[in-house]
Amino acid sequence: MLKWEVNSMRQRIGMILCVTGILLLFSPRIDLQQLLSVILLLGKDHWPFALVIAGLVLLRPHKRKRKS
Repeated sequence: MLKWEVNSMRQRIGMILCVTGILLLFSPRIDLQQLLSVILLLGKDHWPFALVIAGLVLLRPHKRKRKS
């Protein structure tokens, strides 16, 4: 694997772990059906937020390393 792929995977895993930890901190006895319904309602109501995040990700400057 390339180095940037490893860093990307670490970031994704870190985000997943953070979100999971936050969910479990606020409601440790969470019902899966209830969680899915809340996620669907949030997605339905706030779908333009996904466009904003996608735009910010695309606009983020990429750091390039110099070859020495």
